[in-house]
Amino acid sequence: LRSRERALCPDDYVALALAASPEVSRAYALVDGRRARLSVLILSDAATHRYRPPRRLIDEVTEYVRARAPVCEQDRIQVSGPEYLHLNMLIQVLPVNATGSQEDTARAIQAMITEHLDPLSGGEFRQGWRPGLMPRSPPMVASICSLPGVRAADTRILSTISENTDYLPAPGDLDIQFVSHLPGVTQGRVLQ
Repeated sequence: LRSRERALCPDDYVALALAASPEVSRAYALVDGRRARLSVLILSDAATHRYRPPRRLIDEVTEYVRARAPVCEQDRIQVSGPEYLHLNMLIQVLPVNATGSQEDTARAIQAMITEHLDPLSGGEFRQGWRPGLMPRSPPMVASICSLPGVRAADTRILSTISENTDYLPAPGDLDIQFVSHLPGVTQGRVLQ
């Protein structure tokens, strides 16, 4: 029913949230069958911190969506901004040479991780993250290894991954260690 400004299925609620305001950059509909609730998660480019929409926008979208939902569903709809799971990571880096600038490489890694975890443009395919989808190490390792001065790398996510599907990944504490050797790396090649 997306073309008639009414909502019956989750995709309809996403379409309505996006139509409610040009400030809504991305929307997700999350169905919670245990609590008989539909959560509409919205992200906004206009937000000042990590795409969190201002209260005014949440209220505007809530009013718009509820007005177009079936009467029996209106009170079960909850609109909110994203919640983040901050991922603490251990990143071990084997530099090309020991005399290179580790500070510059560490800054480049931090920027790359922040970019990779961006909710709207991060991820393996640069399409952002869906709530509940957590990053995998291989794409991050490949990105780190593409940086100048990096011969090989390994990453480990140290955070406990929650079962709450409403979370989006975000950078937490990054422990970047420069090492003289990594297991599985010989003569500049990573062993598969």
